[in-house]
Amino acid sequence: MIKQKHIKFTIIMFTLFTMTIYSQLIADEYGIITGVNGSRLGSTELVPGTAIIGGSIGIFREHKLNDLLSIVGEVNYIQKGNERDDNLFFGSSDESTYHKHYSYTERLNYLEIPIFLKLRIANSNGIYAGYFYSKLIDSDKTVPYGTPNESPNISRYESIKESEDHGFVYGFMTNVDPTFSFDLRFIGGTNGIFDSKTNNQTLLFSARKIISTDSIAYLSTKKISNNWSIKTGGTMSDIVGGTEIFDHVNGHHIGIGKNFMITNSTSYTIELNWIQKGFKKMDSYGDVIDTLINISNSIEIPLILKQNIGLGFNIYAGGYYSKLIESSYLTNTLSSDKIDITETLAKDNLGVIIGASYMITPDFELEIRYNQGLTPIEKQSYYFNRTVSFGINKAL
Repeated sequence: MIKQKHIKFTIIMFTLFTMTIYSQLIADEYGIITGVNGSRLGSTELVPGTAIIGGSIGIFREHKLNDLLSIVGEVNYIQKGNERDDNLFFGSSDESTYHKHYSYTERLNYLEIPIFLKLRIANSNGIYAGYFYSKLIDSDKTVPYGTPNESPNISRYESIKESEDHGFVYGFMTNVDPTFSFDLRFIGGTNGIFDSKTNNQTLLFSARKIISTDSIAYLSTKKISNNWSIKTGGTMSDIVGGTEIFDHVNGHHIGIGKNFMITNSTSYTIELNWIQKGFKKMDSYGDVIDTLINISNSIEIPLILKQNIGLGFNIYAGGYYSKLIESSYLTNTLSSDKIDITETLAKDNLGVIIGASYMITPDFELEIRYNQGLTPIEKQSYYFNRTVSFGINKAL
């Protein structure tokens, strides 16, 4: 039953998103949205936790059906979570001696896709309601460990039952001017996070800015061209292989590229990028459990083939060569110093790339790509890097 609900919901979401992008009616508006929220985990059995503050950032597209109604689709990164109180006992038969009351924080970071129907009302205001789907991309729990005098430790949160969530979204929107508006919404999850009775509840206040309004006719003309470009953005990477389980870490990338046209809609691009990759894992030293975070800095040279598919969208695939510059471990508790492991890793790496991009204007492009390493990161090992990167490209 749960799987059937997921399939039905995915079909609805895909249909609405396709209508928003490909409808041949009047002009669309699109832009960026960012905000701050308070969220908690509600439960029918547990006492509700205390709300924590998080942030969100994303992009939106609004398709007007008529003067009153429009369909809005968004893709957002949003921080949710909860704070709870608990009791902790420290390894002694006389528990009262080592008893400690403490608060712990659960943080859940999602990639969220809301789709909703908006109704315009008087004085440039609007109300809306719809559905959302979200994918958990990161989670952690701040907990004390060891003795009562030691600092909290941040570790991967292993109690998550569902890595996906969906539910209802409804809210109110008011325009400050024709291109800028404020938004207050409630996001209510219906898919149990830890169990079937524990759901996300979020109140989000955000601001949205319209970047441009384009007709379908103009969108179809936006194509790639010969140019130099600069790019920057974020990365999420981990490693796979062997028997250990690794979590991802966040990083950055920046670089330049040159595009060469082959046909009117096909080109190839060569880039020179500085990129951060890495991974996170739990390790133990006696009775202490610690989180080890690896950050590796590399120079990467991708070569990709890009195809324009219309409406400002491009898809591409290719490969890359990267040269390791520096790699080190960071620990949460044992030391504030870096542990340099550069000499233990392979200096040269090869991999493949797939991705997609959307041209907001002829000079400004949003992209997301997936890199999969084909050579091991360590000498004589079976661990391979994989990275999701997202960012912006600006033509020069």
